[in-house]
Amino acid sequence: MAAGPNQVTLAGEFDILAAPRPQDGLQYVLDDGKALSKSSFKALSKSLTQLESDTGYHLNVVTLRKLLSDPDAFTYADKVLESWYPTREEGDKKGVLLLVTSAREGAVSGGPAFLATIGDDVLDGVITENIGNLAEQEKWNEISVSSVERIGRALRGEADKEGPARTKKLDRRSGRMQ
Repeated sequence: MAAGPNQVTLAGEFDILAAPRPQDGLQYVLDDGKALSKSSFKALSKSLTQLESDTGYHLNVVTLRKLLSDPDAFTYADKVLESWYPTREEGDKKGVLLLVTSAREGAVSGGPAFLATIGDDVLDGVITENIGNLAEQEKWNEISVSSVERIGRALRGEADKEGPARTKKLDRRSGRMQ
């Protein structure tokens, strides 16, 4: 399948760092981890296009299978942002939502204006509630869509909506719910 204008295929973590910056208004989702369904990919692209049009903030969603060079998702997300937007002015209103499927983790990075507008409470909520509560179940579509919605509300100045609650899991050894 050929890559469309909104998708990079078969790129690894080093390719993401070396890739040209995503074009404002055109490119938002880089799904190397093959974590997103076609419908989620399209919905995210549409939502992120509208978000940039409404607010002037550009958010990219990046999925990777695993990190080899840097085990920390936050450090890698910062590197991606700095690679694409090397100056403070270029990256001020830009952000990256990173999901790493093999490690079942994620991170959010952004320029100063982006992070200040979102605020620590929303950032913490996305990491602990949206990513933290759903990654163990590998609900990458739900994580990405719900995280983008939550970040989008913050960038639009709207009230935050609590993220997904942790679901109880069956402990296979004891047969009890945790």
